[in-house]
Amino acid sequence: MYLFISFWVLVSFAKLIQQPTILYPTIFLGMITMAIASDSLRIGFALMLVPNIRMFDGLGTTMFVNILMFVPVVAKIISDRRINKTAFVHTMLLASLELIHILVQQQYDFLISNMVTIFTLMYVETVLLDPNTHTDFPRITRVFAFGSIYSAVMYFIKYAPYRDMSIYFKGLGYRYEGYASDPNYFALYMCLAVAMLFIIPKHKKRDIVYIFALAFIELFTLSKMALVLLLVTLFYFAGKAVIHGFRGKLRFVKYVLLTGIGVGVIFSNRIVNLIELTFSRLQEHNGTEVNLDSITSGRASLTYFYLSVMSSDPIMLFFGHGLQYYTIYQRNLSHNTLLDVLFSWGLVGAGLMVVIFYTLLHKLRKNCPEKIITPDYYFPLFILLLTFFALSCLNAAMFWWVVCAALLPLKGIDYEQITADLRDRARV
Repeated sequence: MYLFISFWVLVSFAKLIQQPTILYPTIFLGMITMAIASDSLRIGFALMLVPNIRMFDGLGTTMFVNILMFVPVVAKIISDRRINKTAFVHTMLLASLELIHILVQQQYDFLISNMVTIFTLMYVETVLLDPNTHTDFPRITRVFAFGSIYSAVMYFIKYAPYRDMSIYFKGLGYRYEGYASDPNYFALYMCLAVAMLFIIPKHKKRDIVYIFALAFIELFTLSKMALVLLLVTLFYFAGKAVIHGFRGKLRFVKYVLLTGIGVGVIFSNRIVNLIELTFSRLQEHNGTEVNLDSITSGRASLTYFYLSVMSSDPIMLFFGHGLQYYTIYQRNLSHNTLLDVLFSWGLVGAGLMVVIFYTLLHKLRKNCPEKIITPDYYFPLFILLLTFFALSCLNAAMFWWVVCAALLPLKGIDYEQITADLRDRARV
């Protein structure tokens, strides 16, 4: 844990003073941490790295960051002295499909990053499906939440001297993006972390602090998607808590609601301004008619373009054009992860992804004790799937990590403790 903390202190310091030479030993320290840590700490470390990975921009260390994200794959194989056959087959099929695209299109610059992104699946699938691998869901969730907040704070410290930061707090102007370098991706991490925090079996006081810090920062991203998902999350858990009378674990929601009411009263004007500004972005194309394309910031026309191309291109329909398909047509990504799968790997790749997700969900459900899993444990996955309709995540290094985070409740919750709690409650 001390190596883990030291890594981030050094990364932050190196970035703030713009000294790349400090980052090389820092990356090495991170690799050691990944190699010797438990799987819970490895996953937590990676999830903390996800919203902060753009800290390395401009310092010439992109390759080292890719290697750092790949370390858990190698460390897991070495420590277990075996390879999960299911995960290996799935990974090799996707990697082969992508490698063919890279070789045919001669996009060798993307070779390392794309292969690292795909091979992360082998680690994620191994950890999730191996019944002997312990993952501490509450601990990982809190590290992920802290990493997202940390990203926002460090971004604020770096850029506050160069901007009128009061503009943020007036709800006008800049969109907060942290070190994720994109407000919408940053909002995704906030949404996912909040959903994960709500379903921790035994909450601590700091969980309330984390939820409100994440929600507060999330509002300043001015993301339409984030606002909707935040409201869906709050209404879902609040509604469930009211129906069940705030009993047991749901008492935590009561404290969140009471704290939220207090915060809302104090900062009501600011919150109203932020919400109004967020909704005004539905008409962000000034002077144009409000339609599906303007509401989606031009994404609807991108989707229509790629679908029309696919309908007349059999190769793209069946095999796609690789993770960098957008470079062929000199267009942006589709801003839809589900469509990205189709455009990148065609119907063949889409079918393989269905098999992978079915395998993960089926085996996770099979490994869980009966009558323990509730809809709550699927809620982070539900949030992630909704964001997939608005964001392109497939070709990003974080893709399998956020999938791992969304599925962790089905793997990393202490079901024996939950079963004991249910028995004690039944006796009462």
